[in-house]
Amino acid sequence: MTLADWLQLASLGFVSAALLVNALQLREVGKQSKAQTNTLQSQVYQGLINVSLRIDEILIERPRFRRYIYGDAASPADDIDIDELEGVIELVLELIDNVQTQQEFIPKSNREGWRKYSEHILSRPLVAAYLEQHGPWFSDALRAHRSLRLPDETDALSKPEQGNLYLSDNS
Repeated sequence: MTLADWLQLASLGFVSAALLVNALQLREVGKQSKAQTNTLQSQVYQGLINVSLRIDEILIERPRFRRYIYGDAASPADDIDIDELEGVIELVLELIDNVQTQQEFIPKSNREGWRKYSEHILSRPLVAAYLEQHGPWFSDALRAHRSLRLPDETDALSKPEQGNLYLSDNS
């Protein structure tokens, strides 16, 4: 075997070793990428949970709002601050909008619960009316997803002088 043969064999060995190192690096990069994706998904989902918990806190502090967010109350009682109630409704709608937008980051085992929650909230009379009035503020997905139950003319807030909920002139 000549020196050239030895050099060629050594060169082949170095190339093989370099390919092996590159393959190991690629595998490691793949693992890191998957870990980063999992971390991102976890952070996005945790953000949704944090907003959900904040809504829970608000509704604990203002239990009188629960019947408008979760129940069938069609018009606020006289002692309800309509601006404050609308703020809570908007926060809930923003959560649902973000849940729909970020659904790929929600664990599959939790998606059905979020879907049911969203459908329930979107079918509430005041929430549906708020979404109808302020729909352009929200994603097309949210507006398409909603299960709209609009009030009739006898509902108190369908009259513009009663406040911003439903289809008043106050946009």
